Parts: sequence; structure tokens; C-alpha cells
Amino acid sequence: MTILVTGGTGSLGRPTVALLTSAGREVRVFSRTPGPGRTVGDLTTGAGLASALSGVDTVLLARTDAHAANLITSDVDDYDHPWIDRDSRTDEATVS
Repeated sequence: MTILVTGGTGSLGRPTVALLTSAGREVRVFSRTPGPGRTVGDLTTGAGLASALSGVDTVLLARTDAHAANLITSDVDDYDHPWIDRDSRTDEATVS
């Protein structure tokens, strides 16, 4: 199982990634800056997001501002992934 961690280089994300990695999880960090184990992209523009999601089973939003959650779910119709469910009654996206 691959886990994509947004904000994985920040104050919340770094220890989260370390814990996941030490538990034997396969972790991919979504970051604006390149580095080992990172997928480069930007949540504010969506750049790199589609490729970052490829092969991912779980997304963990460790970016510490509320705007990030809105960005990741606002345009989910652009991404065809089995773990994104859209509630037709509320038109809200959830990650399963």
C-alpha cells in the first residue's frame, strides 16, 4: 500500500512520514521542493497531482492549513481514482 503525504516536509508531515516509514509503509511525499522520496508538485495549482496519485492507495493531508483540504477535493472530477467517492446528494467528495 502506497501512502501519499501532502505537507510531508513540514512540522506535522516530517514526523508522520518518519512514523509511517518506520512502520514499514511505502510513503510518497508530495512537495514543492525536490528531494529523495518526494514527488514534486503544488496543491495550490494542482501541478503534479495526477502523477503523484498514480498507484496511491491512501492520501494523508498533513499540510497544516485548511485550504489544502479544499484544494485536494475541489476538482476530484478531474481525477479518476477508485478511492474518491462523490455523494450525489451533497456533491461532496470523500476519500475512502
